Amino acid sequence: MFNFFKKQTINGKRDIILHSHIFKNAGTTFDHTLEKNFSKGFFDHREDKDLVEGKQNYLNGFLDKHLNIKAFSSHSVHFRAKNSDKYNFHQIYFLRHPIERIKSVYNFEKKQPAELSMGAKMAKELNLQEYIKWRMQDNVAATIRNCHTVFLSGDGPNSTKIDEKFESAKHNLYDVHLVGIVDRYDESMVVFEEYLRKYFPSIDLSYVRKNVTDTVTGVSMEEKADKLLLDLDEELRHLVLEKNAYDIEIYKLASDLLDEKINRINDFDVKLQKFQQRCQELNG
Repeated sequence: MFNFFKKQTINGKRDIILHSHIFKNAGTTFDHTLEKNFSKGFFDHREDKDLVEGKQNYLNGFLDKHLNIKAFSSHSVHFRAKNSDKYNFHQIYFLRHPIERIKSVYNFEKKQPAELSMGAKMAKELNLQEYIKWRMQDNVAATIRNCHTVFLSGDGPNSTKIDEKFESAKHNLYDVHLVGIVDRYDESMVVFEEYLRKYFPSIDLSYVRKNVTDTVTGVSMEEKADKLLLDLDEELRHLVLEKNAYDIEIYKLASDLLDEKINRINDFDVKLQKFQQRCQELNG
């Protein structure tokens, strides 16, 4: 822990890992890893209303009051964090294939208490196709409608002006150093470690999987996405693709950018193998 703190206060600026936690995108696994690294220096923020309304000003004020924090995670970081003379933010997003993700969202909400959210209530009352049809409505939270585009735009959480948000999301995708792909999690972690060790020399992002609702193995992400679409009636299938067209493009672009970062890392395959060995040791 001493190395983390020492590096964090160089030149009077604090380096802060800022996880923009997108629902059902391996965020709980990653947060657990941050807690493993930073202990009480990690904060999982749940006061959503305050953060949504206050954005950067609220975040800066919160960090001013909590000098021990080195990593901060929240579902409500719907803005691009700006560095200042006090803070150097390392913002992190995880993206997942938007079609494959839909069933995971439904299964998770179905297990939650109905009183927790409208999504949980509707997941309990509706079958998968009915739930998807409900979620496609513009007056319903954009949980499975171009969700990544909204988050990456820095202008969420609502899904209005989605064309403008898409342009902002594409710009931010090139500007953010740390964008992981859920179905390429191990590769993403090696890329993250390479970048973050410049600021946190001892960081170790090996992990134990947490909060997993999709336990199907041996099936590719593309196969899962195709199966879900084929199980829908034709009209709904087209609607789902239309309402996630920007997310599909963002996902493909993010995957290409991950490849570019991997290609710039010396001995990447060796580092990936060593990372996976660390994960095996953690998982017994």
